[in-house]
Amino acid sequence: MTEAEVLQELDAIRDESDRILDLFEKHCVPHAKVPEARELFRTLKEKLEAEYKRMATVKCDVALSEVEAHFHKPAIEDAWANTGISSVRRNSRPDHRWHDALWSVRDYVAHWSSDLRSSGKF
Repeated sequence: MTEAEVLQELDAIRDESDRILDLFEKHCVPHAKVPEARELFRTLKEKLEAEYKRMATVKCDVALSEVEAHFHKPAIEDAWANTGISSVRRNSRPDHRWHDALWSVRDYVAHWSSDLRSSGKF
């Protein structure tokens, strides 16, 4: 992946997190918006898990570009493993666990994309 592709991917994850967070009202999603929230959450979880698994292989490390190895991989690892999103059930009622995990995903991804933008290395 190029720098632009990594930034595009990280921005998409941040935007998806924001879309779900925007459905919350006082740390809870209104009943009418729960199906939409669950679908968006399922899609985001699947995307993060697939990327995490793809980059977790030893073979993959060799195939990663420098920008992927330094920014994309750690961003995905943080978003999947350090936020708690992996343990939040997709079919559960959107609550504070969802909100906290999504907020953390958003923060990690924003941090890594900001670091990439300011690095000037690529």
